[in-house]
Amino acid sequence: MNEQQQDIVAGYAALLELNKKMIEIAVAGEWENLVEMKSEHLCQVETLMSIEYDVAVNDAFREAKRAVLIQIAATEQELRDRLQLRMDELSGAISQARSQRRVKKAYEKAAIC
Repeated sequence: MNEQQQDIVAGYAALLELNKKMIEIAVAGEWENLVEMKSEHLCQVETLMSIEYDVAVNDAFREAKRAVLIQIAATEQELRDRLQLRMDELSGAISQARSQRRVKKAYEKAAIC
């Protein structure tokens, strides 16, 4: 691999590390920090896309990139799973709040009569 190809693979490796940090943050329940890191993640992806545009591809580069991308895909899936769990939690909390509000309104109406 040439230097440019190595830099690109290193960029993907850095993206993988960022994904791992994002998972740690999700596990810790630090959702605001996760949102901030997602912006950094998108910037890194855009940068990689722009520098990779005109790079010559050979077998060594393709395999090195593939190995990192497989790991990135796995971390992305884990992050999506954790985000789905959080969405489920929030949906449950919203549903419970709505139910409590309906019960409160029903008791208020009964108290008026």
